[in-house]
Amino acid sequence: MDAVATFAELQELVLLSEASIDSQFQFWLTATFAVIVASFIGSNLLTKTLRHIVALLYLLSTFVFASRWYHNYLDLMIYADMIQKLGFEVLVPYSTALSRIALMAMGTITAIYFVYSARHGGNGNDA
Repeated sequence: MDAVATFAELQELVLLSEASIDSQFQFWLTATFAVIVASFIGSNLLTKTLRHIVALLYLLSTFVFASRWYHNYLDLMIYADMIQKLGFEVLVPYSTALSRIALMAMGTITAIYFVYSARHGGNGNDA
């Protein structure tokens, strides 16, 4: 079995990694909007404990997504290095990665803000 990958095989791996990142980002964005909308609509049903649980679950899922993106990024850098060794030029879209990170940070802060600042209803009990 030949361990050397061709340019076409490496390009396919790059495209698969990018598709994985995009898919994960779309899912994270959907989860973020779901947390914001649920916090706004169900704010009178969320006790303090439930708000903490929602925030914790959302933060943990955001960490999982960020970890997966980072590992996909490391894979992309390996593929880019292999492509360069074959003699092809590789352009890495750093602005896209930085924009995605900025959007994730701002979206996470906004979602957590909504979890805790949405109008509080009920009797204030934490039961």
